Amino acid sequence: MSIFTIFRENIKYDYIYYILFIIIIYYTILIYF
Repeated sequence: MSIFTIFRENIKYDYIYYILFIIIIYYTILIYF
């Protein structure tokens, strides 16, 4: 049970890193094109 609760808590941070990763890729594409 504790593993699932930790995973649920980490999902919020995973979304933040995922959005940051998309923003970085988006700006690198803008720079190259």
